[in-house]
Amino acid sequence: MKFPIQISAAVALVCSALLGVSSVEAAPAYTQHIAADGVAKSLHIGLDKTGRQGASDALNGIIASLSPKGVIALDLAPGTYLIDKPVALKSNVVLRGTGDVVFRRATTVAGPGFTMFGQQGEGLHDFGFDTIALDGNRQSDADQFSVILFNDPTNASSRFVFLDSTLRHFSRLGMGLHVKGVRDLEISNSTFADGGRGLFHSIYLLRCINARVVGNHISLIGGQGIKDSGQPGQDYGGLIANNDIRGVLRGINIADFHDIVVRDNTIKDASEAGIIVGHESNGQSWNVTLQNNSISNSTAGISLKASRVKIIGGRLTDNAIGLHLRAAKDITMQGVSLINTANPGTAFVAIDDKPKPSSLDIQNSTFENRAPGGRTLLIQGRENGAITMGQSNRQLGQLQN
Repeated sequence: MKFPIQISAAVALVCSALLGVSSVEAAPAYTQHIAADGVAKSLHIGLDKTGRQGASDALNGIIASLSPKGVIALDLAPGTYLIDKPVALKSNVVLRGTGDVVFRRATTVAGPGFTMFGQQGEGLHDFGFDTIALDGNRQSDADQFSVILFNDPTNASSRFVFLDSTLRHFSRLGMGLHVKGVRDLEISNSTFADGGRGLFHSIYLLRCINARVVGNHISLIGGQGIKDSGQPGQDYGGLIANNDIRGVLRGINIADFHDIVVRDNTIKDASEAGIIVGHESNGQSWNVTLQNNSISNSTAGISLKASRVKIIGGRLTDNAIGLHLRAAKDITMQGVSLINTANPGTAFVAIDDKPKPSSLDIQNSTFENRAPGGRTLLIQGRENGAITMGQSNRQLGQLQN
């Protein structure tokens, strides 16, 4: 898949206004495709695609030999490329598969902290991956092995892409895609499977502005599916939409972040929560819209420790707790269906007001208990804050406060 085509500023402004998010600059189209075996032939020697010999030195040499003026796709022939040393990324260069291309981590590399692709850099732009599989080879390092790790401490980099690609087997103690300090990045139509544990992540974005995480499939992750985290005093914004997330600790975690839309995601079997909006360190999250998300069979559907969060539409089905408020302020819920079919005694809304009272306004929502032989709690916990239940809400089945 090529980069998305450029769109006019006017069209982008209209689209962003309709979505309620800030504009995300479209990545430019490739200016040309260059075959890896046609670039710097002396450096190409040893770029083994059988997966038996290390390819990192040759690949680093090819990338370093390029000085593109526009964005190019470095096309790789089908095969398995063994990554035995970190490979550095470069501006205006996107690694692109032209068939079944796999980057696989060598079992001989030393951990902990080994990274297949990435570095700490400043001001990189238009770089990343297109139609490639990255395989961590199930290596279980003692600490934070990453398949991809890029960090710009100055927040000056832009337009990283991970398109139509696969990231798998990225270690029981590791991270998959870890990006820091990049503006206008896109992670779309990709698959993340079989990796991570505890609080580690398949996608971890830190200090990223206007990120688009759209249309991805995430499964069998022991840790977090998508984490988008910021720092106090910075502008953010972005979109997390149409992702399918199953079998995780936390599906989507928004921390110290604001002005983001999370919509049309399907999350199932989250052992802690489907969506968390909260804070870490001294920050806070606010102006978050959760729209038309479907969350089921999770310990908590949505857990909030934030302010000014809008929950619009969507379904929360068979979660132990539908909506969990932890000192959350100015929360509105409109047009949401909360359904329990199998778990008597669960709660549609649970409130923990420590250390501050929560405030919640519920309108035009449906609370339906279909579970046989038991009651479902409508609202559970302390109610020192302001809890408003509008007359437009519907209550079906046996419910109690």
